Amino acid sequence: MIVMFVLGLSRGQAWDTLFVSAVALAIAAIPEALPTVTQTILSLGGVDLAKRNAIIHPALFDGQRRDARRRKGRR
Repeated sequence: MIVMFVLGLSRGQAWDTLFVSAVALAIAAIPEALPTVTQTILSLGGVDLAKRNAIIHPALFDGQRRDARRRKGRR
């Protein structure tokens, strides 16, 4: 975006047209990168939670909580 703006100015194009084009380019790039950025952030959060031992086995979320404890030998 900045490169496009600087190259346009060096070629003698109007700055207001270049500014509008640069903003449009930046806005158009957001939907393309959004899924990748979101997945990366969520993955980094999952790794951080795993390091803190904050991830719980799925069987402990529903009504099987007592059954899961009994299988481990605890009551």
